[in-house]
Amino acid sequence: MAEARGRDLPEYVQPRELVDYDRPPAATAQTCPWLLISHGKEYQKHTFFSVTENKRYTREIPCLRNKTLLGQSYGWMICGDNENCNLFNPVSTEDIQLPPLQADKITNILLSKAPHHPDCLVFIVARSGPNPYHLAFCKIGDEKFVEESNLGHSALVDIFAFKGKVYGLMVDCTLVAFDVIGSTLRTTPLVKDDLPFQISNPLPPENIMSHNVFIDLNNDEEVWRVYKIYSPCFFDEVTHFRIFRLNLNDMICEELESIGERVIFLSPYHGKVYSKPGPGLRINSIYYVEPDDNRLYVHNLENRSRLLKLPCPNIRKDASMSWVFS
Repeated sequence: MAEARGRDLPEYVQPRELVDYDRPPAATAQTCPWLLISHGKEYQKHTFFSVTENKRYTREIPCLRNKTLLGQSYGWMICGDNENCNLFNPVSTEDIQLPPLQADKITNILLSKAPHHPDCLVFIVARSGPNPYHLAFCKIGDEKFVEESNLGHSALVDIFAFKGKVYGLMVDCTLVAFDVIGSTLRTTPLVKDDLPFQISNPLPPENIMSHNVFIDLNNDEEVWRVYKIYSPCFFDEVTHFRIFRLNLNDMICEELESIGERVIFLSPYHGKVYSKPGPGLRINSIYYVEPDDNRLYVHNLENRSRLLKLPCPNIRKDASMSWVFS
């Protein structure tokens, strides 16, 4: 039995196991994302859990074997390890292999446009050895990535897309815009009132552990920055979240105290906001998963209470879990 800490409220689910196939289940009736659970000796089994239906569907999808879901863009799953990445369409099952990339760690990967668009670019934030994170990019069909570590006066932290353009967050909390001309990357700092535009950094000095994700709301108005903050004493325990709304049209960054009747689904590498969540979901809450943890957490933003779920109780704790968005 899982242990609940503090104000955690345990809730255990025993969903029904259905037939195995080699493709993801249909998402037509889904009003929230699937929770993808990759498990087995070589992570060859892929269980799709429906939070609203309380059911799970197990598949074995060859191109997802031994891969981590690193992101999702334009309906495509971006999967990989630290050397080989691929794009997988869960509806058509089309698989696109990307060029090899030697990296010790990949923290973000996204597409500038849909994969079959002639101007589509793949951007990856990666690190090798003791070097700071750098940016790698390529077009679909290229034989190799172009890697760029010289991005200006500050080191790269993260990237996000907004209105078809890719931006970077630097370690000093300034923002830059990226443009690719041929095989050359051009970096342009964002400026407000003749000064570099900075977003808020809400982390106090004692919080040395946090995990932060940009969320695209699929509109032309804003992007959200979600800060998942861990306890300074127990580094594996999330204490709370802080959410900031970033409006690049007006160069405004402001904190949200509530997300109203919306729900955030947060993976280790990506996330999404649902404004019309399905039945049974807890509004003004964040549904999130952690690395090397087989539990699903539901954090209420109003009272900071936390609910635990075991969507697949018979798997090991080192299973890989991530949301798949329709």
